[in-house]
Parts: sequence; C-alpha cells; structure tokens
Amino acid sequence: MKSSRRLAIFISLVVYVIGTSLVLVALSTDFWAESEPLHRFGKASKYSYFHTGLFVGVRQLDYGYGPRREYFSMFAELDDGISFFGKFTWIFTLFLIGVGLIWSFVGLFVSFLNLFVEEINTVAGPRGLHIWSWLSVASYVFAMTLYCKQFFGTMRYNVLLREHLLDDFSSDGLVHLGVSFYVFCMATVLHIFPSVMILLTDEREKISEKEKSMDPTVLLY
Repeated sequence: MKSSRRLAIFISLVVYVIGTSLVLVALSTDFWAESEPLHRFGKASKYSYFHTGLFVGVRQLDYGYGPRREYFSMFAELDDGISFFGKFTWIFTLFLIGVGLIWSFVGLFVSFLNLFVEEINTVAGPRGLHIWSWLSVASYVFAMTLYCKQFFGTMRYNVLLREHLLDDFSSDGLVHLGVSFYVFCMATVLHIFPSVMILLTDEREKISEKEKSMDPTVLLY
C-alpha cells in the first residue's frame, strides 16, 4: 500500500476517533437546548433558567424567595405524559444516533485494520470507508432533523410544566439550541472527512497511473 494511502487511512482513523468521541460527549451532556433567563410576569427572572439533553435536564425557577432547582428525567416526563418532547420523536432520535454510532465504530475499526493489512477492494478495505462514513452521516442527519423539527415545533414555545405556567413563568421565544447540539453537528461534519480522504487518494492514484502509462515517445513529437 502506498504511503499516501496509508496516511489517508491514518487521518481517517483519527477523525473517526474524534468524531465518535464528540457524538458520545453530545449524548452525555445536557445542553441540547437552553434558556437563560426565563420570564415571570412578563419580565426576565434573573435566577431562572433551563437546559436539557436527550436524557436529563435542569429547571431552576425563582419564586421570589430564592431559586429552586429541579432536575428532571426525559424518560420519566415522557412516561408521565408531561414532557415537552414527543415520545416517538425522542425514541427515533436516540435510535438513529445509536445506529450512527454503530457505523462510526465499524468505520473506526476498518480504518485501524487497514493500517496493518494490504489493501482489499471490499467494504472491509479503504474504499469501504465511503460506505461507513455516509451511513454514519445519514443516521446523524436524520436524528438532527427530527430534533430540529421538535425544537422548532414545540420546544421554542414552551419547555415548562403546567404548574410552572400557572405560577406565571414563561419560556416562550427564549429557548435556543445549545452547545451539545452544535457539538453533535460538528461530529456529523467530521464523519464526511474519511470518505473525502479516500476519494482524494483515489484521484491521486489515477493521475499517477495515467502519467506512468503515457508513451514517453509522444513527448518527442
């Protein structure tokens, strides 16, 4: 295997490690959506805020005698039917991210394996990285689309419970996508690079082979 090809595979491996790690970081943090401050009686409530991930979140509300922080579980609120998130949307979002992670780990393994073996023209070879990269990207993009649909459909208008609304708290128009969501977006973009690296080395090899096959006598005329 040519050194340029092996370098491309090594870079792909590094990118897979970083990209997959970022997906896991995004999953394990609770800043997919956030709002600071929340409003009460139509005015900003300085010590009231909200942020959530795909599993857990925090609501801190100031009732006037000190802020009260409430940790909540997405699963528990969905199970009780009081969540701001749709149950099936939540399930399919996690399912798609899980499927994407499977493809990411396959791509990572294939990259690692091909550092030490001769090139093979199957899905287990360098060209297989095209498949694993784009399968990962497709899964993550679909998950991202589902999340954005939920966010722009309901979450940006309200992430509070009925009891909070009765106490005149409001999150209408105050919620925005958080850093965890953007980390996930960054990870998705990174998963494109292994395919790009292999594509570039393919093109370079084609040009090199074309130059070698050129008849040197043609240059004399």
